Amino acid sequence: MMMLETVETWTIARQREAFALLPQPEFRASPEFVAFLEQLHVNHAEGLVKRARRWGYSFEPEEAVNMLIVNLLEEIDTGRFVSDYVAESEHPFAYLGRCAFRSWLPKEFGVRGNQLEVPELLPDSEAYAQAEYDSGLTDISEVVELCLAVLLPRTPKMLQDQLGELVAFLAVNPPQRLSYEHFERQAAAKYCPSFTEDQISAVMNITWGGRPNRADTSLMGQFLLDEEFKPEDSPTHYRALRYYQKEIAARTDGSRSLNKGQAA
Repeated sequence: MMMLETVETWTIARQREAFALLPQPEFRASPEFVAFLEQLHVNHAEGLVKRARRWGYSFEPEEAVNMLIVNLLEEIDTGRFVSDYVAESEHPFAYLGRCAFRSWLPKEFGVRGNQLEVPELLPDSEAYAQAEYDSGLTDISEVVELCLAVLLPRTPKMLQDQLGELVAFLAVNPPQRLSYEHFERQAAAKYCPSFTEDQISAVMNITWGGRPNRADTSLMGQFLLDEEFKPEDSPTHYRALRYYQKEIAARTDGSRSLNKGQAA
């Protein structure tokens, strides 16, 4: 097989056409189908393999591609296949990736896979840097913009100019061990001097999520999974946002923290 990294990702129009034709036996016997399989290798297989191996399972790229095809050819309505719905999506490869990572891969490996799905806030950069749509997750730059759209109206004006830089810094420097957070706050404060470490803690708690269950309040985590996520639809995220607005204001005007004992 030719080196996969030399293959360019198809245009949206060509993606849609391939997904729409996939259920037809004639298409699956054509050279275009072979090229389509190669696209799945390029854009999805490596990320799926690495996720499965992280869970402790042996999984090869060919098996990952076969898993995608089997699920795409599942008939869910009379005469309608999963591939038809993927073809009709705005970004077919991105939509396929979300289906694969959030549903099909956990289903492939049973309960253990479901329990371990998205175990960390951010994926390993090396694992997901191979192609635009290989992870099935929202692009990090878009995650930053989505977080900003939510946080800016809730952040004091004197901090708004550098909020984007801080959120971007936190996006590409995901949380490490608990004992490292002091150093992470220091690093962020040097990068974004408009913020005190106390204010940075408030932003960390809403972007990364607050301990012990970061996923319950992490804006970044939810936007990574779903760029259409609405915080107001999640009680835990919405409460965290309301708390953030009060806490960042308190930490900015010099008032006493609303919850001095809360871990930053």
